[in-house]
Amino acid sequence: MTPPYYKALMTYAPQPVPHWRLTLRKAWSIRFIALFAIAQGMEAIWPSLADSLEPHLYNGLAFVLAVLAFLSVFVKQDGFPYFSRKGVPQ
Repeated sequence: MTPPYYKALMTYAPQPVPHWRLTLRKAWSIRFIALFAIAQGMEAIWPSLADSLEPHLYNGLAFVLAVLAFLSVFVKQDGFPYFSRKGVPQ
């Protein structure tokens, strides 16, 4: 038997926020995610980096960047538009 909310979940189509370009340029969470991706990519592309850094230090840096990216989503930034559920600037 299918749960009653299953049909609603399957018909939901995710949509970008109204000012997604501005969000990509100014949101701190995007910046931290980019730094995290660069740090992870450097390890994969440049294997000697893994040998030159202490593994605990490198993993700690990756962890801190991931946590900062998650937490920065909840921090209000000055000069950045925030939207209600209807997409109207507040």
